[in-house]
Amino acid sequence: MDNYKTLGYLLLACKRLCYSKEEARNILSEMLIIMETQTAEEANEGFSWYEKLEEEIENTTGDRVVTIGEIRLAKQKIFAKNPKKTTTLSDSYESEITKANQKLLKIIRSL
Repeated sequence: MDNYKTLGYLLLACKRLCYSKEEARNILSEMLIIMETQTAEEANEGFSWYEKLEEEIENTTGDRVVTIGEIRLAKQKIFAKNPKKTTTLSDSYESEITKANQKLLKIIRSL
């Protein structure tokens, strides 16, 4: 995978986690620096670091720890970005099309 696609995936992850523009920019700039200065073998240190974090969480009180990413994801699911307003019409409401169709039906039935 080329670096451009990798950065695209990174930005999609930031979007899904509801990162702010500033947070996404910080991660992107750090990622660009790391990709230019670190080897693939050195990149494996990231996985080692993450595994240690997971172990630390499991070794605490045993209670489940909620991460910031999980909170952001839940927030994203709860609050729609563009909520759609639904219009409620009264039972007696008839649109212009309905009225025109009723007139046509009367004409057809009278034939």
